[in-house]
Amino acid sequence: MNPDRSMIRRTGMIFSGGRTRARNGCSIRPVDHRRFRLIGQVLLVTILPAAMLIDARPASAHAWCPESNRCYSILYGSGTTFYGMYGTWARQRMTTSASQSAQNFVASTMWFKPACNVNAWVEEGLAEGWDSDIGLQAYEAYWAYRTTGGFYNDSAMAFMGPNPAITDEFQISRSPYLNVWNVYWNGSLRTTPNVGFWSGDCPQMGGEIVSGDGHADTFDMYSRTVNGAGQFVFWNSQFPYFSSQAVGQLNGISYQNSQWSWNTVN
Repeated sequence: MNPDRSMIRRTGMIFSGGRTRARNGCSIRPVDHRRFRLIGQVLLVTILPAAMLIDARPASAHAWCPESNRCYSILYGSGTTFYGMYGTWARQRMTTSASQSAQNFVASTMWFKPACNVNAWVEEGLAEGWDSDIGLQAYEAYWAYRTTGGFYNDSAMAFMGPNPAITDEFQISRSPYLNVWNVYWNGSLRTTPNVGFWSGDCPQMGGEIVSGDGHADTFDMYSRTVNGAGQFVFWNSQFPYFSSQAVGQLNGISYQNSQWSWNTVN
């Protein structure tokens, strides 16, 4: 089932290819409550109330997140079997220094995983950073996958510039073929090979940074998952995750179910 794309503005040319610089999907470990700066609330391991967790204020500073200790500010779901994922967010500004020798990036993305403790996923989102296909730094829409056998690939779908007035639409859906997924960006289709899974209970979305000077304005991300009847539904149970390096550098807050706002800290 494909959503109605009639209200989505589309710009940019379509490209495909392969990056040599892999973005790692986030394998969730148990939530460490000590890592979160709560805003006068109690963290619950069920459906999160609105406006909980780290305050997502307008951002201007830069994050230091080396390759060996990436920064993540993400929301993830767990406990319900889903058959795809859908998301929308605007083309907010991201910046980083990047070169052939320092292949840094900042990404606002979503991952669909078979389980939170399985190191396999299908992914798509927006990124600013080094693109090895073109040998340049770029702001782009991209997609990626890692199979249960450990093979990873990512590719640009389109190159553009930041423009908060444009909202993109992302969708990861089952194809008719076992363990194969259709990946849509504003209606443009890419298809994975056999990745080794055909359902998942661990949707994720948020920010990932590998950079010594990464910056992201506030991304307001909205998502739904696909149930067995092909309906787009809320995640239901959801939880925050911040990598240790992200604490004090990345904000993150959920104002409602299946929504995540993040940026770099002022």
